[in-house]
Amino acid sequence: MLDKFIALSNQVYLLRPSTDPATQSTADKSKDEPDIVLIYGWGDAQLKHVAKFADGYNILFPSSKIIVLTSPLLSGLFRGPQHRHNGILPLLKEAFGPASEPRRQPSVLAHVLSNTGMMYFTATLEAYKRSFGQPMPHSLVVMDSVPGSMEPKKANIGNLADTLVAGAGLPLPPVITKALIVSSMYVMGTVDLLGIRENPVTVSMRNVNDAKLATTGARRVYVYSKEDPITLWEAVEEHAADAREKGFAVECELSEGSGHVEHMRRHPERYWHLIKRSWEHAAAVDRPVRARL
Repeated sequence: MLDKFIALSNQVYLLRPSTDPATQSTADKSKDEPDIVLIYGWGDAQLKHVAKFADGYNILFPSSKIIVLTSPLLSGLFRGPQHRHNGILPLLKEAFGPASEPRRQPSVLAHVLSNTGMMYFTATLEAYKRSFGQPMPHSLVVMDSVPGSMEPKKANIGNLADTLVAGAGLPLPPVITKALIVSSMYVMGTVDLLGIRENPVTVSMRNVNDAKLATTGARRVYVYSKEDPITLWEAVEEHAADAREKGFAVECELSEGSGHVEHMRRHPERYWHLIKRSWEHAAAVDRPVRARL
Protein backbone atom coordinates (compact mmCIF):
# COMPACT_ATOMS: atom_id res chain seq x y z
CA MET A 1 0.00 0.00 0.00
CA LEU A 2 2.69 2.49 1.00
CA ASP A 3 5.01 1.59 -1.89
CA LYS A 4 3.03 4.14 -3.91
CA PHE A 5 4.94 6.86 -2.02
CA ILE A 6 8.50 8.07 -2.56
CA ALA A 7 10.13 9.03 0.75
CA LEU A 8 11.83 12.42 0.43
CA SER A 9 12.68 12.35 4.16
CA ASN A 10 11.40 10.66 7.31
CA GLN A 11 8.49 13.15 7.27
CA VAL A 12 7.87 14.05 3.63
CA TYR A 13 6.43 11.69 1.01
CA LEU A 14 5.62 12.16 -2.67
CA LEU A 15 2.78 10.13 -4.16
CA ARG A 16 4.15 8.30 -7.19
CA PRO A 17 2.70 9.52 -10.50
CA SER A 18 0.25 7.06 -11.99
CA THR A 19 1.61 4.66 -14.63
CA ASP A 20 -1.90 3.62 -15.68
CA PRO A 21 -2.38 4.73 -19.33
CA ALA A 22 -6.10 5.29 -18.73
CA THR A 23 -5.37 7.59 -15.80
CA GLN A 24 -2.61 9.38 -17.67
CA SER A 25 -4.88 10.03 -20.65
CA THR A 26 -7.40 11.82 -18.42
CA ALA A 27 -4.69 13.64 -16.48
CA ASP A 28 -3.19 15.72 -19.29
CA LYS A 29 -2.64 18.60 -16.90
CA SER A 30 -6.08 20.04 -16.63
CA LYS A 31 -6.16 23.77 -15.99
CA ASP A 32 -8.87 23.08 -13.44
CA GLU A 33 -6.60 20.98 -11.21
CA PRO A 34 -4.03 22.28 -8.73
CA ASP A 35 -0.43 21.81 -9.76
CA ILE A 36 0.43 20.77 -6.21
CA VAL A 37 -1.53 19.39 -3.26
CA LEU A 38 0.18 19.65 0.13
CA ILE A 39 -1.26 17.47 2.91
CA TYR A 40 -0.21 18.14 6.51
CA GLY A 41 -1.05 15.19 8.76
CA TRP A 42 -2.40 15.49 12.27
CA GLY A 43 -0.18 14.88 15.30
CA ASP A 44 1.68 11.54 15.16
CA ALA A 45 -0.58 10.18 12.41
CA GLN A 46 1.26 7.51 10.44
CA LEU A 47 1.62 7.70 6.67
CA LYS A 48 -0.89 4.85 6.22
CA HIS A 49 -3.55 7.00 7.90
CA VAL A 50 -2.80 10.24 6.05
CA ALA A 51 -2.54 8.26 2.79
CA LYS A 52 -6.34 8.03 2.72
CA PHE A 53 -6.46 11.77 2.09
CA ALA A 54 -3.82 11.46 -0.63
CA ASP A 55 -5.91 8.73 -2.29
CA GLY A 56 -8.95 11.00 -2.28
CA TYR A 57 -7.02 13.83 -3.89
CA ASN A 58 -5.52 11.46 -6.46
CA ILE A 59 -9.03 10.50 -7.55
CA LEU A 60 -10.21 14.11 -7.55
CA PHE A 61 -7.12 15.61 -9.22
CA PRO A 62 -5.17 12.82 -11.00
CA SER A 63 -2.68 15.20 -12.65
CA SER A 64 -1.68 17.00 -9.44
CA LYS A 65 1.61 16.43 -7.63
CA ILE A 66 0.63 15.26 -4.14
CA ILE A 67 3.03 15.69 -1.22
CA VAL A 68 2.30 14.39 2.29
CA LEU A 69 3.98 15.55 5.47
CA THR A 70 3.62 13.61 8.71
CA SER A 71 3.63 15.80 11.81
CA PRO A 72 5.37 14.64 15.02
CA LEU A 73 3.31 16.02 17.88
CA LEU A 74 5.62 16.30 20.88
CA SER A 75 8.61 17.61 18.94
CA GLY A 76 6.29 20.04 17.16
CA LEU A 77 5.08 21.40 20.49
CA PHE A 78 8.22 21.34 22.58
CA ARG A 79 11.08 21.95 20.12
CA GLY A 80 11.81 25.28 18.49
CA PRO A 81 10.64 26.65 15.13
CA GLN A 82 13.94 25.75 13.46
CA HIS A 83 13.17 22.07 14.05
CA ARG A 84 9.85 22.43 12.22
CA HIS A 85 11.50 24.43 9.43
CA ASN A 86 14.07 21.66 8.93
CA GLY A 87 11.25 19.11 8.74
CA ILE A 88 9.45 20.84 5.87
CA LEU A 89 12.51 21.70 3.73
CA PRO A 90 12.20 18.61 1.46
CA LEU A 91 8.55 19.55 0.87
CA LEU A 92 9.48 23.12 0.03
CA LYS A 93 12.18 22.01 -2.42
CA GLU A 94 9.94 19.45 -4.15
CA ALA A 95 7.06 21.89 -4.49
CA PHE A 96 8.89 25.09 -5.41
CA GLY A 97 12.50 24.18 -6.24
CA PRO A 98 15.70 25.50 -4.63
CA ALA A 99 15.88 29.20 -3.76
CA SER A 100 18.88 29.47 -6.13
CA GLU A 101 16.70 28.61 -9.16
CA PRO A 102 14.05 30.79 -10.84
CA ARG A 103 10.96 30.79 -8.64
CA ARG A 104 8.09 28.57 -9.70
CA GLN A 105 4.50 29.84 -9.48
CA PRO A 106 2.41 26.67 -9.25
CA SER A 107 -1.22 26.59 -8.21
CA VAL A 108 -1.31 25.12 -4.71
CA LEU A 109 -3.99 23.50 -2.56
CA ALA A 110 -3.00 22.94 1.08
CA HIS A 111 -4.88 20.52 3.32
CA VAL A 112 -4.19 21.08 7.02
CA LEU A 113 -5.22 18.53 9.64
CA SER A 114 -5.41 19.51 13.32
CA ASN A 115 -3.15 21.88 15.27
CA THR A 116 0.04 19.93 14.62
CA GLY A 117 -0.55 19.98 10.89
CA MET A 118 -1.11 23.73 11.17
CA MET A 119 2.24 24.19 12.93
CA TYR A 120 4.04 22.54 10.01
CA PHE A 121 1.94 24.42 7.45
CA THR A 122 2.91 27.74 9.00
CA ALA A 123 6.51 26.52 9.14
CA THR A 124 6.21 26.12 5.35
CA LEU A 125 4.84 29.66 5.02
CA GLU A 126 7.69 31.01 7.15
CA ALA A 127 10.39 29.06 5.29
CA TYR A 128 9.00 30.12 1.90
CA LYS A 129 9.05 33.78 2.94
CA ARG A 130 12.62 33.36 4.18
CA SER A 131 13.72 31.69 0.91
CA PHE A 132 11.81 33.72 -1.68
CA GLY A 133 10.99 36.98 0.09
CA GLN A 134 7.22 36.93 -0.41
CA PRO A 135 4.10 35.06 0.79
CA MET A 136 3.79 31.47 -0.38
CA PRO A 137 1.44 31.23 -3.38
CA HIS A 138 -1.64 29.12 -2.73
CA SER A 139 -5.23 29.25 -3.91
CA LEU A 140 -7.06 27.14 -1.32
CA VAL A 141 -6.44 25.99 2.24
CA VAL A 142 -8.66 23.31 3.76
CA MET A 143 -8.56 23.60 7.56
CA ASP A 144 -9.77 20.26 8.94
CA SER A 145 -10.40 20.13 12.72
CA VAL A 146 -8.24 23.20 13.23
CA PRO A 147 -7.45 25.45 14.95
CA GLY A 148 -8.12 24.52 18.53
CA SER A 149 -7.24 27.02 21.21
CA MET A 150 -4.39 26.23 23.61
CA GLU A 151 -5.82 28.46 26.34
CA PRO A 152 -6.72 26.22 29.32
CA LYS A 153 -10.21 27.74 29.56
CA LYS A 154 -10.93 27.07 25.87
CA ALA A 155 -8.95 23.89 25.21
CA ASN A 156 -10.00 20.35 26.10
CA ILE A 157 -6.75 19.73 27.97
CA GLY A 158 -7.69 16.23 29.18
CA ASN A 159 -8.67 14.96 25.72
CA LEU A 160 -5.64 16.59 24.14
CA ALA A 161 -3.41 14.97 26.77
CA ASP A 162 -4.90 11.56 25.93
CA THR A 163 -3.87 12.11 22.33
CA LEU A 164 -0.36 13.07 23.38
CA VAL A 165 -0.08 10.01 25.63
CA ALA A 166 -0.81 7.73 22.67
CA GLY A 167 2.14 9.15 20.74
CA ALA A 168 4.57 9.79 23.57
CA GLY A 169 6.15 6.33 23.64
CA LEU A 170 7.36 6.78 27.21
CA PRO A 171 8.10 3.66 29.33
CA LEU A 172 5.63 4.79 32.00
CA PRO A 173 2.04 3.88 32.90
CA PRO A 174 -0.40 5.97 30.82
CA VAL A 175 -1.85 7.69 33.90
CA ILE A 176 1.61 8.96 34.90
CA THR A 177 2.44 9.99 31.35
CA LYS A 178 -0.85 11.89 31.14
CA ALA A 179 -0.16 13.68 34.43
CA LEU A 180 3.28 14.73 33.18
CA ILE A 181 1.85 15.99 29.90
CA VAL A 182 -0.99 17.93 31.55
CA SER A 183 1.54 19.52 33.92
CA SER A 184 3.81 20.40 30.98
CA MET A 185 0.92 22.00 29.12
CA TYR A 186 0.01 24.18 32.09
CA VAL A 187 3.69 25.11 32.44
CA MET A 188 3.67 26.06 28.74
CA GLY A 189 0.60 28.19 29.38
CA THR A 190 2.26 29.93 32.32
CA VAL A 191 5.45 30.52 30.33
CA ASP A 192 3.31 31.93 27.53
CA LEU A 193 1.49 34.30 29.92
CA LEU A 194 4.79 35.50 31.37
CA GLY A 195 6.09 36.26 27.88
CA ILE A 196 9.06 33.89 28.17
CA ARG A 197 8.12 31.62 25.24
CA GLU A 198 4.95 31.87 23.20
CA ASN A 199 3.02 28.67 22.64
CA PRO A 200 3.80 27.40 19.10
CA VAL A 201 0.12 26.69 18.42
CA THR A 202 -0.76 30.26 19.36
CA VAL A 203 2.00 31.50 17.05
CA SER A 204 0.72 29.30 14.22
CA MET A 205 -2.87 30.47 14.70
CA ARG A 206 -1.70 34.04 14.27
CA ASN A 207 0.75 33.41 11.43
CA VAL A 208 -1.67 31.48 9.25
CA ASN A 209 -3.75 34.69 9.07
CA ASP A 210 -0.73 36.96 8.53
CA ALA A 211 -0.76 38.66 5.12
CA LYS A 212 3.04 38.79 5.18
CA LEU A 213 3.11 34.98 5.10
CA ALA A 214 -0.21 33.79 3.65
CA THR A 215 -1.83 34.85 0.38
CA THR A 216 -4.89 36.83 1.42
CA GLY A 217 -6.52 36.25 -1.95
CA ALA A 218 -6.64 32.54 -1.15
CA ARG A 219 -9.86 30.74 -0.34
CA ARG A 220 -10.11 29.22 3.15
CA VAL A 221 -12.49 26.38 4.08
CA TYR A 222 -12.91 25.30 7.71
CA VAL A 223 -14.34 21.81 8.31
CA TYR A 224 -15.23 21.12 11.94
CA SER A 225 -17.90 19.76 14.27
CA LYS A 226 -19.47 20.32 17.66
CA GLU A 227 -18.72 16.69 18.54
CA ASP A 228 -14.94 17.07 18.18
CA PRO A 229 -13.48 16.24 21.64
CA ILE A 230 -10.22 18.11 20.99
CA THR A 231 -10.91 21.12 18.76
CA LEU A 232 -13.76 23.25 20.05
CA TRP A 233 -16.05 24.66 17.37
CA GLU A 234 -16.06 28.10 19.00
CA ALA A 235 -12.29 28.36 18.55
CA VAL A 236 -12.60 27.43 14.86
CA GLU A 237 -15.31 30.01 14.20
CA GLU A 238 -13.36 32.69 16.06
CA HIS A 239 -10.31 32.04 13.88
CA ALA A 240 -12.44 31.96 10.73
CA ALA A 241 -13.93 35.35 11.62
CA ASP A 242 -10.43 36.77 12.07
CA ALA A 243 -9.38 35.35 8.69
CA ARG A 244 -12.45 36.89 7.04
CA GLU A 245 -11.66 40.29 8.54
CA LYS A 246 -8.13 40.04 7.15
CA GLY A 247 -9.26 39.50 3.58
CA PHE A 248 -9.52 35.74 3.13
CA ALA A 249 -12.54 34.30 1.33
CA VAL A 250 -13.80 32.10 4.17
CA GLU A 251 -16.32 29.27 4.20
CA CYS A 252 -17.28 27.30 7.33
CA GLU A 253 -18.57 23.75 6.95
CA LEU A 254 -20.06 22.35 10.16
CA SER A 255 -19.97 18.55 10.04
CA GLU A 256 -22.50 16.55 12.06
CA GLY A 257 -21.64 13.63 14.33
CA SER A 258 -17.95 13.39 13.43
CA GLY A 259 -15.04 13.56 15.83
CA HIS A 260 -11.51 14.89 15.47
CA VAL A 261 -10.24 14.54 11.84
CA GLU A 262 -13.15 12.14 11.21
CA HIS A 263 -15.19 14.33 8.86
CA MET A 264 -13.85 12.70 5.69
CA ARG A 265 -14.46 9.18 7.02
CA ARG A 266 -17.98 9.90 8.29
CA HIS A 267 -19.20 11.97 5.32
CA PRO A 268 -16.93 11.12 2.34
CA GLU A 269 -19.20 12.24 -0.50
CA ARG A 270 -20.03 15.55 1.14
CA TYR A 271 -16.39 16.09 2.13
CA TRP A 272 -14.87 15.58 -1.32
CA HIS A 273 -17.68 17.47 -3.04
CA LEU A 274 -16.92 20.43 -0.76
CA ILE A 275 -13.24 20.33 -1.68
CA LYS A 276 -13.93 19.99 -5.41
CA ARG A 277 -16.41 22.88 -5.35
CA SER A 278 -14.07 25.02 -3.24
CA TRP A 279 -11.19 24.41 -5.62
CA GLU A 280 -13.33 25.32 -8.63
CA HIS A 281 -14.26 28.61 -6.96
CA ALA A 282 -10.65 29.30 -5.96
CA ALA A 283 -9.33 28.47 -9.43
CA ALA A 284 -11.92 30.69 -11.11
CA VAL A 285 -10.75 33.65 -9.03
CA ASP A 286 -7.06 32.79 -9.35
CA ARG A 287 -7.00 32.16 -13.12
CA PRO A 288 -7.11 35.83 -14.28
CA VAL A 289 -4.40 36.73 -11.77
CA ARG A 290 -2.10 33.92 -12.92
CA ALA A 291 -2.69 34.87 -16.56
CA ARG A 292 -1.10 38.26 -15.88
CA LEU A 293 2.03 36.76 -14.28
